Amino acid sequence: MITIDPGGRLRTLVASIDPKPGLRGLAVDPHGTVYAAGTDCRCLVKVTSDGKVERILTAEPPWAPTEVALAGDDVLVLEFTHADSEKNEDWLPRVRKLAPDGKVTTLTTISKRE
Repeated sequence: MITIDPGGRLRTLVASIDPKPGLRGLAVDPHGTVYAAGTDCRCLVKVTSDGKVERILTAEPPWAPTEVALAGDDVLVLEFTHADSEKNEDWLPRVRKLAPDGKVTTLTTISKRE
C-alpha cells in the first residue's frame, strides 16, 4: 500500500498484507490511518501511518465488504452478498457502522423483493 503526502511524495506504507485481502474501497482519517475493505478475506483492514496492519471487522459469509467511509469517529462499511449469483440484481447490500469502542451496528440491509 503506497501513500502520497501533500507534497506529492510517494511512501510505501506496507509492502504486503497477508492473507491477500483483495482490497477495494479505501478511506483515510486525519491521522493518516487507512481503512480498506478486504473483499476476498471478508474483513475491514486498518493500516496505521507507521504501517501496522490490523483486521478490525469481519463479515460473516455470504457478506463481504466493498467500500469504506468515515463519519466523525465512526467507520461505515458497505457490504454485499450475492449468494453465488453472477446476476447483479441478486447482489444485496447492507451498511454497518463500527464505533470507536468496537461496537458494530447494522444500519440497513436491503433484501430482495419477491
